[in-house]
Amino acid sequence: MGEELAVIEGEGDVIADALRTAALGGNGNEPHREMFVDITADGLETPASSVDAAQRSYCTLSSELFDRLSVFEPTAALFPVVEVLDWLEWLAGTDPITLSFVGEPGAAMASQLRLVGRHSKVAVDCAVDPALLDEIELSLPDRFDGGVFLDDGGDPVPTRIETTAAELARLVGAARRCGLDRYPLTVTAGQVNFGLTDGGTQVEGQLDATVDGPGFAEEFGSSFGRVVRAVDGTVTLYTGPDQPLAVVTTVPGAIFRHVVHAV
Repeated sequence: MGEELAVIEGEGDVIADALRTAALGGNGNEPHREMFVDITADGLETPASSVDAAQRSYCTLSSELFDRLSVFEPTAALFPVVEVLDWLEWLAGTDPITLSFVGEPGAAMASQLRLVGRHSKVAVDCAVDPALLDEIELSLPDRFDGGVFLDDGGDPVPTRIETTAAELARLVGAARRCGLDRYPLTVTAGQVNFGLTDGGTQVEGQLDATVDGPGFAEEFGSSFGRVVRAVDGTVTLYTGPDQPLAVVTTVPGAIFRHVVHAV
């Protein structure tokens, strides 16, 4: 059966929204099927992505986000996040919700995630084969200082853009109306512009944004659209020469960092 290694308690909607954003779910997106998390006294973080993935995420959910975080032994878990989100929806209205990571003391990974509401409980098995760690990439946290994206040498990338998810959604919406799944961004003279062409339709637009640093012209693929559909509120974009684009959103108790590569 194992022992409780870490316990999170909080509002079900808050927990579900945080996991959904980290997994790029919601607003028409199918979230990632699985989520790898590290749980320590500082909170929960998602440091992993598939090796050579076109889009990677590193999100941190601090203890501030929850009503209670008790870590008896730091642990990690790889669980089916789509299934967990579905059960959190089923448990809606039975706050507080408790998530318990259960496993053998000293094991590399928790073997079960238990979700408990006021009158119901669900147990979801986690993957426990340590060999699975060879299939995921864990280096992305090294590319961030808090919410700031760093280059390969550890220095902040030179271009920073402050905007909102709603502004970025204008580009995503325009591309959808053109039947496209590509997203060109051009930054010049402190302005963020985009242009789309599909057959006899041409679209040009400018985003409401504040730019600090050198300009660039890049085109991003479907991963950019997935990220934009998943985030909300104020967004900071970071990039530089020969660097991917980091899309960072911060809310009380959480930082969501999503990185996409140009195509």
